Amino acid sequence: MKIYSPPLVLLLLTALSELSISSAQTTVQNVAPGTRAAATAFSAEPITVKTPTATLYGTLELPRSHRRVPVVLIIAGSGPTDRDGNSPLLPGPNNSLKLLAEALAERGIASVRYDKRGIGETGKAMQLAAEKTKTTIREEDFNFENFIDDAIFWGKQLLADRRFSSLIVLGHSEGSLIGMVAAQRMGAHAYVSIAGAGRPIQQIILGAS
Repeated sequence: MKIYSPPLVLLLLTALSELSISSAQTTVQNVAPGTRAAATAFSAEPITVKTPTATLYGTLELPRSHRRVPVVLIIAGSGPTDRDGNSPLLPGPNNSLKLLAEALAERGIASVRYDKRGIGETGKAMQLAAEKTKTTIREEDFNFENFIDDAIFWGKQLLADRRFSSLIVLGHSEGSLIGMVAAQRMGAHAYVSIAGAGRPIQQIILGAS
C-alpha cells in the first residue's frame, strides 16, 4: 500500500487513478499541450453500508465511464463534522469535502464520503432506532475502534464493487488517523493524509492543553 501526505491532493489523486492502468479511466487523454482536458460528467447518489450496530449513510460521486474507475473513501475529521466537511461549531457551510469529491469526479475518480456515527443522516437514523428500542445514544459509548471498523466496512464494500478498479483511503485530521489504520486492515491500494497528525499523540495532547 502506498502512503501519501500531499501538498496538492487533487494532482496526486489524479496520478493515483493510474494505479490500475489497464482498467482505470481518466479524463486526461490526448490533450494538446497548454490546454485543459474537459471535465468528466458525473452523478451523485446516496449510498449506505450496514454494520452490526448501525447503518451508515453517505454520498457516492460517480463519473460517467464505460470502464472501471478508481474510488476514494473520504473520512471526515473530528467533532460533529458531516460528510460534506461542515460542522455546527463553525460559522456557515464550507462544503470542503463535497467540493473535493466533485473535483475528483470531474477528473474521472469516484468517491464516497459519509456521515459518521452520531452525525448527520447517520446520526438521525441511529436516534430513530434508539427511540424504537427505548435506548439512549451517548457519545461516550463511541470509541476510536468503532470509527475504524466503520471505515473498514465501507472499504470492503467498495473493494467488492466491480465498478471500481482500485481503492484509495483519504482522511482529514482525525479522519487521517482513522484512515491510516483502516486502510491497512481493509487492504486499500493507497492512503492519503490531509492535515493528519505528524507527532506522537501525547505531544499533541500537551500542546492542546
